[in-house]
Amino acid sequence: MAMKNFLNSRAHLRWLLASLWLLALVPAGAQVSIVTQPASVNATTGDTVSFTISAFSPTGINYQWRLNGANLPGQTGSTLTFTNAQATNAGDYSAVAFDNTTAVNSAVATLLFTNVPVLPVTDNFADRLALLPAAGGVGRGDTLAATNEPGEPLPDGQIGGGSVWFKWTPPVSGIATFTTRGSGFDTLLALYTGTNLAGLTPVNNGSDDDEAGFLTSAVAFNAVAGTEYQLVLDGAHGARGNFTLSWNLEPTTDRLPEILTQPAVLNASEQNQDLTVITDNNVTPATFQWTESGQPLPGETNATLLFTGPASKKVGSYRLVITSLTNVTRVVRSKTARVQFSDADSAGNLNARAYDKFLPSADPASPPSLAGGKGKGKPPGAAPAGGYTGSQIFSTFAAAKEPGEPNHCNEPGGSSYWYAYTPTKTGSLSVDTAGSTYDNVLAVYGGPGDSFTTLVSLGCSKSIATNPAVPVVFNATNGVTYYIVLDGVGGASGKGYLNYALTAPPTITLAPQAAAYQAGEAIDIYTTYAGYPGPTGQLRFNGTNLPGAFSSGPTLLYQIGSFSNGLAGTYDLVVANPLGSVTSAPAKFFLLQSNQARFVNPIGSNGLFTTTIISQRDTNYVVQYSTNLSNWISLRTNRVPSGVTNFLDPEGALYPRRFFRITN
Repeated sequence: MAMKNFLNSRAHLRWLLASLWLLALVPAGAQVSIVTQPASVNATTGDTVSFTISAFSPTGINYQWRLNGANLPGQTGSTLTFTNAQATNAGDYSAVAFDNTTAVNSAVATLLFTNVPVLPVTDNFADRLALLPAAGGVGRGDTLAATNEPGEPLPDGQIGGGSVWFKWTPPVSGIATFTTRGSGFDTLLALYTGTNLAGLTPVNNGSDDDEAGFLTSAVAFNAVAGTEYQLVLDGAHGARGNFTLSWNLEPTTDRLPEILTQPAVLNASEQNQDLTVITDNNVTPATFQWTESGQPLPGETNATLLFTGPASKKVGSYRLVITSLTNVTRVVRSKTARVQFSDADSAGNLNARAYDKFLPSADPASPPSLAGGKGKGKPPGAAPAGGYTGSQIFSTFAAAKEPGEPNHCNEPGGSSYWYAYTPTKTGSLSVDTAGSTYDNVLAVYGGPGDSFTTLVSLGCSKSIATNPAVPVVFNATNGVTYYIVLDGVGGASGKGYLNYALTAPPTITLAPQAAAYQAGEAIDIYTTYAGYPGPTGQLRFNGTNLPGAFSSGPTLLYQIGSFSNGLAGTYDLVVANPLGSVTSAPAKFFLLQSNQARFVNPIGSNGLFTTTIISQRDTNYVVQYSTNLSNWISLRTNRVPSGVTNFLDPEGALYPRRFFRITN
């Protein structure tokens, strides 16, 4: 009995120590702690490969595996396994461990296949090497030291930063396919003809950003025997890492349909609402089918998709599927045209857009995702939003997260879209997702906008069916760009709404100005002011509201038909909205009694002389001084547009006495 109690005591002690050890791993304010990180694997093609993670949470733990930052559908266990793994399974794997309040990203584990040949990479176009064997192959390498050289084209119309070049010559004609699936970063892939960097011609259907999934690229095109094709493999916005490149040539007389012009990137508020794809009808006859969010649109079987109805109803992810009539297995899909809707006040930007990646949203010069620059391009001025109120409506279909992206509001997410907003006034900004068709997460960040690591969280909220559209409210500063992200709970996607409203206290942008007027002169007092909600303006005379000098708009014009001595005095402007009020500095209106300039309210004290000078507007006057009333020295010559200026003698303390006079 004593031995049994002793054993039970030891077991209890081990359990207690283990529990205390696990609890010690929980960071302050967090529930989830990763106990075992997934480890990188060097494998051989055909191997069974596994990654494992273990984590702890007092309330239970969940996992979501990711490849290159994007969620792997259905991979929610503690172990991720590949049987008969191939080169295209390579990449950067990670997991997010989460409970109902906290989400923590694991370390990145790289899968590399050591038996895949290493491709000798060249940074410069002139040094490019041939891809062999020409009939097909697979190789690996990295772009860690790669750069761009002056004059390089934009692969797939995207900003790169670290390109490597190859050349490839098919021995026979047929259909060529190239893919970077198995790479560990956001790749760009493009093929060209020509042998001069400055004179390259894009290959029809020959460029891509993300078609292969998980931020990797794939293209298929009609290859002509004996033609030297130039291939560039780059990283979107300077991304670099390990790559896998696979290529194949299918000898055949079949031809893929060729797209000459991709559909435009539209904002639904634009005129001439349509999407058009131009194909080369001389290559192969084809049929057309438009899709939205991957689903066929009934009756839309022409190369042009015409929009009807309210602009906000046009929002979606559109794509044209083109099928060869001579062989229905030969199918080409256009680039995705993401039609969005912007609704903003007069101070906003109707061409603002949300992006499925962070850096394009932070870079207003970023080109659209259109092949070889052949598309119509993104709307002009497509960055950042502004103004006081507005909404952006867009589809998040096929969106994904990126490597290093935060878990917004401690939600794993998986379908994020980014939006930049730059206020033109300082005030309180409220952002919500009311109208979105799926459970979502909203987060707002500040920071320089150059990477995820420099983002600073300013607030977040989760909107689900039982708790919809919770706004994020924060103090926004004039001219500072903020980054707003909409993600889906559990990776959900759909039609997303981002609604913003900036409330700003009133500010006076043009106040009454002191001036001198002749008797009988007509005067226009024009003032402007800003704020949101829209402020009112009231002009005052000697501290009393002037009848008829009130405006509920952003300007106030008060007219004096005939100026007189009774109207000489102090004028100021009071501007107010629900956030407060502001009063302009007093502006003195003087009545000119003659054409001669004169001093008003001169003051001499402690050796200093100060006064106000009034004169005819836009005339010259001279201030002179003397110590004996005989010899006069010019001290200042001025031209005053308003006829009113202040004067301070800068040297009065140096003299026991000085006399002043003013002349025109």
